[in-house]
Amino acid sequence: MNKGMVEKIKENKVAVALAAFCVAALAIILIGIFAVKVPVVAMCVLVILEAGIAVMMHKAELWIHGVMVLVQIIVGIIAGRTVVIILCVLVYAAATAALWMSDIADKEEKVSNES
Repeated sequence: MNKGMVEKIKENKVAVALAAFCVAALAIILIGIFAVKVPVVAMCVLVILEAGIAVMMHKAELWIHGVMVLVQIIVGIIAGRTVVIILCVLVYAAATAALWMSDIADKEEKVSNES
Protein backbone atom coordinates (compact mmCIF):
# COMPACT_ATOMS: atom_id res chain seq x y z
CA MET A 1 0.00 0.00 0.00
CA ASN A 2 1.20 3.47 -0.69
CA LYS A 3 1.39 6.14 1.99
CA GLY A 4 -1.52 8.14 0.59
CA MET A 5 -3.87 5.18 0.89
CA VAL A 6 -2.77 4.49 4.46
CA GLU A 7 -3.45 8.12 5.38
CA LYS A 8 -6.92 7.97 3.82
CA ILE A 9 -7.72 4.83 5.80
CA LYS A 10 -6.57 6.52 9.02
CA GLU A 11 -8.77 9.53 8.25
CA ASN A 12 -11.83 7.44 7.38
CA LYS A 13 -11.97 4.98 10.28
CA VAL A 14 -15.75 5.14 10.39
CA ALA A 15 -16.06 4.18 6.73
CA VAL A 16 -13.58 1.34 7.19
CA ALA A 17 -15.49 0.08 10.24
CA LEU A 18 -18.79 0.24 8.34
CA ALA A 19 -17.31 -1.58 5.34
CA ALA A 20 -15.84 -4.28 7.60
CA PHE A 21 -19.21 -4.75 9.30
CA CYS A 22 -20.99 -5.01 5.94
CA VAL A 23 -18.54 -7.65 4.73
CA ALA A 24 -18.93 -9.60 7.99
CA ALA A 25 -22.73 -9.35 7.87
CA LEU A 26 -22.82 -10.51 4.25
CA ALA A 27 -20.53 -13.44 5.03
CA ILE A 28 -22.70 -14.45 7.99
CA ILE A 29 -25.87 -14.20 5.90
CA LEU A 30 -24.35 -16.41 3.21
CA ILE A 31 -23.11 -18.95 5.77
CA GLY A 32 -26.56 -19.03 7.36
CA ILE A 33 -28.31 -19.50 4.03
CA PHE A 34 -26.02 -22.05 2.38
CA ALA A 35 -24.40 -23.95 5.26
CA VAL A 36 -27.11 -23.91 7.93
CA LYS A 37 -30.07 -23.82 5.47
CA VAL A 38 -31.86 -20.91 7.18
CA PRO A 39 -34.40 -19.19 4.88
CA VAL A 40 -33.09 -16.00 3.30
CA VAL A 41 -35.63 -13.65 4.84
CA ALA A 42 -35.22 -15.13 8.32
CA MET A 43 -31.43 -14.83 8.19
CA CYS A 44 -31.58 -11.22 6.97
CA VAL A 45 -34.09 -10.33 9.68
CA LEU A 46 -31.84 -11.90 12.33
CA VAL A 47 -28.87 -9.88 11.11
CA ILE A 48 -30.90 -6.65 11.14
CA LEU A 49 -32.23 -7.41 14.63
CA GLU A 50 -28.75 -8.14 15.99
CA ALA A 51 -27.35 -4.96 14.45
CA GLY A 52 -30.23 -2.97 15.94
CA ILE A 53 -29.70 -4.48 19.38
CA ALA A 54 -25.99 -3.65 19.13
CA VAL A 55 -26.81 -0.03 18.26
CA MET A 56 -29.17 0.28 21.20
CA MET A 57 -26.71 -1.29 23.64
CA HIS A 58 -23.34 -0.03 22.41
CA LYS A 59 -22.98 2.46 25.26
CA ALA A 60 -23.70 -0.25 27.85
CA GLU A 61 -21.03 -1.63 30.14
CA LEU A 62 -19.02 -4.66 29.04
CA TRP A 63 -20.63 -7.11 31.48
CA ILE A 64 -24.07 -6.33 30.02
CA HIS A 65 -22.81 -7.34 26.57
CA GLY A 66 -21.50 -10.57 28.11
CA VAL A 67 -24.87 -11.33 29.69
CA MET A 68 -26.59 -10.59 26.39
CA VAL A 69 -24.35 -13.03 24.50
CA LEU A 70 -24.66 -15.67 27.22
CA VAL A 71 -28.46 -15.49 27.21
CA GLN A 72 -28.54 -15.78 23.42
CA ILE A 73 -26.31 -18.85 23.46
CA ILE A 74 -28.36 -20.52 26.21
CA VAL A 75 -31.61 -19.90 24.32
CA GLY A 76 -29.98 -21.22 21.13
CA ILE A 77 -28.94 -24.42 22.89
CA ILE A 78 -32.42 -24.88 24.37
CA ALA A 79 -34.05 -24.26 20.97
CA GLY A 80 -31.63 -26.54 19.18
CA ARG A 81 -30.38 -23.77 16.88
CA THR A 82 -26.90 -23.27 18.34
CA VAL A 83 -25.15 -22.57 15.03
CA VAL A 84 -27.68 -19.91 14.03
CA ILE A 85 -27.35 -18.21 17.41
CA ILE A 86 -23.56 -18.27 17.17
CA LEU A 87 -23.88 -16.53 13.79
CA CYS A 88 -26.15 -13.96 15.44
CA VAL A 89 -23.62 -13.43 18.22
CA LEU A 90 -20.94 -12.84 15.59
CA VAL A 91 -23.12 -10.16 13.96
CA TYR A 92 -23.67 -8.57 17.37
CA ALA A 93 -19.92 -8.59 18.06
CA ALA A 94 -19.09 -7.14 14.64
CA ALA A 95 -21.68 -4.38 15.00
CA THR A 96 -20.47 -3.55 18.51
CA ALA A 97 -16.86 -3.42 17.30
CA ALA A 98 -17.80 -1.14 14.38
CA LEU A 99 -19.65 1.19 16.74
CA TRP A 100 -16.71 1.18 19.14
CA MET A 101 -14.36 2.13 16.29
CA SER A 102 -16.77 4.88 15.29
CA ASP A 103 -16.78 6.25 18.84
CA ILE A 104 -12.97 6.27 18.91
CA ALA A 105 -12.86 8.12 15.58
CA ASP A 106 -15.36 10.69 16.89
CA LYS A 107 -13.28 11.27 20.02
CA GLU A 108 -10.11 11.70 17.96
CA GLU A 109 -11.91 14.18 15.69
CA LYS A 110 -13.13 16.22 18.66
CA VAL A 111 -9.62 16.34 20.12
CA SER A 112 -8.12 17.44 16.80
CA ASN A 113 -10.81 20.14 16.36
CA GLU A 114 -10.18 21.53 19.85
CA SER A 115 -6.45 21.94 19.19
